[in-house]
Amino acid sequence: MADNYTYRDVSSGEAFREHLGSLGWSKPRKNQPVFIQEYGEDLIFRAAFLYATFNHTPGNYSGIPAFYVMSKKWRKTLRKISAHLDQPLKSVPSPHDGDLYFISVGHPRYHEFVDHEARMTYLRPDGTLNIEAFTCFSTAAHRFMETFDLADYVALTGQELQQQRLDTVLPDVLGYLSVNTMNDLRDELYRNVHAHLTDRDATLFADQHVLRRRWDVIADYFSLT
Repeated sequence: MADNYTYRDVSSGEAFREHLGSLGWSKPRKNQPVFIQEYGEDLIFRAAFLYATFNHTPGNYSGIPAFYVMSKKWRKTLRKISAHLDQPLKSVPSPHDGDLYFISVGHPRYHEFVDHEARMTYLRPDGTLNIEAFTCFSTAAHRFMETFDLADYVALTGQELQQQRLDTVLPDVLGYLSVNTMNDLRDELYRNVHAHLTDRDATLFADQHVLRRRWDVIADYFSLT
């Protein structure tokens, strides 16, 4: 039997708030399809269930979600850094400062979180909630966070970083490692990225002035330059 969800119910995430809540997820804002879960004292996994197909294809209740890992401690420090700047310290591609990891369509692990290769079915054809898809997402998120380790990609090549879109969060990872006094990893990341930036054939941060400025400001704040 259909649950008679409206477009607003789904686009705001209210349609699946109760089910995800039973799995431990909280929804900070009623009008946004964003859910979070804390891991440990600092890390947060955030899921944005973006809605793309409802208006274009009636009966196709699917969307293209994006997933993020962020740090409360680093975001607090980042606000202090930004407060002393003449121009805002912008983030790419997410408008949310402090992201340490970003998973969207095209990421090698995106398929683990969704029930189709490049999208997730929020409602079944009969209009009922696709409970299985959301439960599988939650399980995948827990599994991902159990093994989440920034050391895994500190030494990746510039091409590997770009393929996984991790180049967009490198400045924040540098800051996170610094505020948590993970100095060995921090120094390794700085050397690795700096080598790419000084290589005349490198493409890391190429034509991404926002990213390059973000990297330079954070590196300078922690006296790495």
